[in-house]
Amino acid sequence: MLNKLHCSTQEELQEQEKWFSVSRIIELLENPVKESFDLKHLQEIHRYIFQDVYPWAGEINMIHPFREGNGRTQRVFLQFLAKEAVYLLDFKSLTVRQMENASIRSASVDNKGFYDI
Repeated sequence: MLNKLHCSTQEELQEQEKWFSVSRIIELLENPVKESFDLKHLQEIHRYIFQDVYPWAGEINMIHPFREGNGRTQRVFLQFLAKEAVYLLDFKSLTVRQMENASIRSASVDNKGFYDI
């Protein structure tokens, strides 16, 4: 996969992506981007988290929105939204599979999966 780090294997890319994305998420939680809670806001979060790794960070296509980092981007976005609404959001009880399924349904304009979780 095309990346700024010139990683040649998927394993190497995943390891580097994890390190950079965790660092950027910590920065983002301490100093959030301007919050508008719209598509541009979601794209900006994705761009910020993955700016060191992918030249296409922040781009969306509906065939596979945010080729990498969907879950991490959604969690940060939802944390900001919950904070704005003065609501505590705890992801500890959610599985990766639950988030993936809700995301897949949402791409078809069916947000029930997110409501359920």
